[in-house]
Amino acid sequence: MNTSRKKSLKQLSCKAGLPLIIVLIAFTLATAGLSIWQFSKGMHAAERESALVKADQQETLGLTAALQTKTQSYNNLNGRKVKFSGKLQALPLVFHDNRIFQSIPGYGVYGLIQLDINPLNSNYTHALIHMGWHAWPNKDRQLLPKIQIKKQFLNQQLEFEGIVENINSKIFTLSKNSVEAIGGDVLRLQTINFKALEESLEGYKLLPFVIHAQKRLTQPELPSLAGTIKTRGITAAKHYGYGVQWLCFLLIGLGIFIYTQCQFKPSASKDNNHV
Repeated sequence: MNTSRKKSLKQLSCKAGLPLIIVLIAFTLATAGLSIWQFSKGMHAAERESALVKADQQETLGLTAALQTKTQSYNNLNGRKVKFSGKLQALPLVFHDNRIFQSIPGYGVYGLIQLDINPLNSNYTHALIHMGWHAWPNKDRQLLPKIQIKKQFLNQQLEFEGIVENINSKIFTLSKNSVEAIGGDVLRLQTINFKALEESLEGYKLLPFVIHAQKRLTQPELPSLAGTIKTRGITAAKHYGYGVQWLCFLLIGLGIFIYTQCQFKPSASKDNNHV
C-alpha cells in the first residue's frame, strides 16, 4: 500500500538586486569594523585607567627612575609621583591654548625648571612644569593673563614634587606654527610639542614629559589640572558603549534588509511511505 503525503516547506527568497547587496556588504563591513575598533580602543583605555589607579599607590620616583620607567611603557609613567630639585625660572612662561576647565576655555600655564642633576647622564637641562589653569581674560584668547611666580620659588635651588603627565608626541594638531612667541616672555602653543619648544628655547633640552606641580607656584594661585589626567580622553566604558551602538546599527540594518527584501515562500514536497 502506497500513501502520498504533501508536506509544506518554506524557503527564504530575496528580491534584492546586486547594487543593494553591494550596499549591504559595505554597510556590514563598515559597522562591524567600527564596532571592533571601539572595543579595541576600550581595551586600551581600560589598560590606561588601570595603570593610573596603580600609579596612586606606588612610591615617588626620582627623575632617573622616571626616565627608566618611561622607556618601559607609556602607561607605567603616566600619573606617577616624582620628586626632584632645580631652579624655577621667572620667564619665559608657556601657555597651552584652548584648555577646557569646568566648561570654560583658557590656558594651561607652564614654567621651566633648570635641573640641578643630569638624569641618566643625558643632556636634559630643564623640566616643563604645569602650574595651573587660567581662563582667557574677558573670554578673549587675544588677551594674555598676567601671571607671576611667587618670589619664594624663584631662582633658588628647591625641591619640587609633582605628578607626571606623559604627553603623546604623535597627537594631531591643526596648528601649522605650533609655538608662537609673544613679546619674548611668553610662548603660546596649541599642543605640547617638546621638539618645537626646544627650537624656540635655544640651549634648552626638555624632559620628555610634563610635571604637574603639587604646590601653588603662581600669583594669582591657579587651579590644578593634575586631576584631569585620570579623566582625560574617552573612558573605556564609553568606548565599549560606542562599540555596542555600532553593533546594534549592524543588527538593525540587517533586520531591515531581511524584512523589506526577503520573504518566505511555501513549497511542497512529497513524502512517499510504503506499507
